Amino acid sequence: MKHIGPIIIGGLAPFVFSTAQAQATTNSTTWVELERIHKFKDKKCSNNSDGYGRACIAYDLDISPDGKTLLAATENQTLLAFDLSGKKPKLLQKIELKKRGFFVDWNDNGSVFIGGGEDGKIHHFEVGLSEPEKVFGTGERSIMFARNLGAGKTVSLNTNGIIKIRAADGTTEKSISLGIKTLDPCADLFGNILAIAPTFSQTAYIVDLSTGVIRQTPSHTEDLSSIRFSTDGQSIIIGDEDSQIAAYDLMSLTKIQSFDMGEDSWGTIKSLAVSPEGLWLAAGTSYAEIAIFNLATGERVQKFETGESSKKHIWDMVFSPDGQTLFSSHMDGTMQIWGRD
Repeated sequence: MKHIGPIIIGGLAPFVFSTAQAQATTNSTTWVELERIHKFKDKKCSNNSDGYGRACIAYDLDISPDGKTLLAATENQTLLAFDLSGKKPKLLQKIELKKRGFFVDWNDNGSVFIGGGEDGKIHHFEVGLSEPEKVFGTGERSIMFARNLGAGKTVSLNTNGIIKIRAADGTTEKSISLGIKTLDPCADLFGNILAIAPTFSQTAYIVDLSTGVIRQTPSHTEDLSSIRFSTDGQSIIIGDEDSQIAAYDLMSLTKIQSFDMGEDSWGTIKSLAVSPEGLWLAAGTSYAEIAIFNLATGERVQKFETGESSKKHIWDMVFSPDGQTLFSSHMDGTMQIWGRD
């Protein structure tokens, strides 16, 4: 989901969830499955011994600002675009990469998107074209995360923990080192602030891209596994490998809310998504569960299973711009659509 900024740390007041958020009712958030829109079976995909065979995972999802096109970066070396304007989703575009795709992201007006990953390059595409209009990057290290910054600029994070900001012509304007490896990180961007949960780390890194200042969140007891900004960018929400989820004020980095998955849930919090109106938090686990929380109160208002746990491990989730639809990608290569009943 595209976050519109910028935000400046020094100008923020301590974050408090709004009254409207606190008054959100559980009646408006009963979710049911609407569709399973794709299943990947391809010889390019890695074979896995968990019983689901050659599954091609969609590692990253993003939906266009008008809500009509869903993008997916997949393990089977493709970027996929789905048309959501009809009664059923339709595969609109399939772009072949030379290596696994780890990221996709629309620009602010939905006319251009970027994608790439293991090839260490950022490919810029116009909708409907199978060849990129431009490609940036050396290809020396896999790019695990990249996002548009506006005006043609991009920010990326590679496996060596190097953050690069590139101008519209591809030249590097700034390079920031985290000082650690980021082989399989979780990250999110709001304006000029990048939040990163590195692999095998119990603290998240908050990076001001304007100043290069790096801060760290309080430590969790287990390694972090997911991270998301709130809709207004004033807080960050972090999940870990022990099913713990907490929200932190971005200015002070103090905990302001906890989200209890319940004794009937366990496993890693693999993905988080915040609804555009800022009312709901969706948490997806390695045991094929999705939980919906009231973001203001921390109350779990619904939990549902998405399928057999060994096959439905959830990799990424994104809400539609109107907040009425939730998209999830899974270990078995399916992407599911959930709607409010």
